[in-house]
Order: sequence, then structure tokens, then C-alpha cells
Amino acid sequence: MPNANRVPTTQVPLTDPTTGLVSRAWFRFFENLNTIVSDVYTPTLTNTTNITSSTPAICQYFQVYNTVTVSGQVTIQATAIGACNLKMTLPVASNFTSSGQAAGTFATTTAGGTAQGAILADITNDQFEFRFNATNTTSTVYAFTATYQLVQ
Repeated sequence: MPNANRVPTTQVPLTDPTTGLVSRAWFRFFENLNTIVSDVYTPTLTNTTNITSSTPAICQYFQVYNTVTVSGQVTIQATAIGACNLKMTLPVASNFTSSGQAAGTFATTTAGGTAQGAILADITNDQFEFRFNATNTTSTVYAFTATYQLVQ
């Protein structure tokens, strides 16, 4: 059993308290603590198709190794009823090569709204792509969650 007063790191010998012998122990958990992160960010939105205006709220995310999960809210006003497309920046950069490397959903939280949609990876701009059909042209708040892979 390692000594609780000594944090093991790469190539640091630990003394086994039972035998007193030095053992070479590396713990993946401690080596990778810097890849377990949680924070907040304010994304940049790009109105791509049929959107008059959009405003992000402060969003939260957590990263565990090569997977990042993001959640938050955005306010979107469609230009007309019908297909809409919005782009959102990522909190941690990724180089998407497939639209399936990000996936998520969102739905309106505004009373009377019925719209929901999908979130995919935008492989051209390495962002989230929100796709949905607007049911009205009023300013509507959507809550979302999406998970993506870090692709190098």
C-alpha cells in the first residue's frame, strides 16, 4: 500500500509500508488528473440558416480524457417557420472528421414552444451544429446537452 503522504507521479519510487521495499508504481489516475476538467464558457454563435438573432447563456462543460460534455441555454429567434441551422463554438478544440463525433439534443423551455432539435459535429468549422425546424418566429429559449470526442 502506498504511503498516503506521498502523491505518486511518473517514475517516483514508493516504499511499501509492509515490506519497506522500494517499488516502482505509476498510477494512471494521478498522471491524467489534468485531463479531468470542469469549467464554464460563453460560446460564440453563428446564425447560419433562417435565424434572425441568437444569444448564448454561460454554459458549463466537463472533460474526462478525450470526451467533453457541454450543457446550457441559447435564445434563438427564427426568421420564418421552417428549417434552421446555428453554429456554436466548442469549449475545448477538436478537429472533427465525422458529424457523428458530436451528438446532442435541445428543446425549448419557452411556454407555448414545441421545437426540439439535434446537435451534430460541424466538420468544416469544428463546432457544434444545431439543426431544427422553428415553429414560430418569436425569441425562444432552448436548453441543450451535447457530448463530443476530442479529435487531434
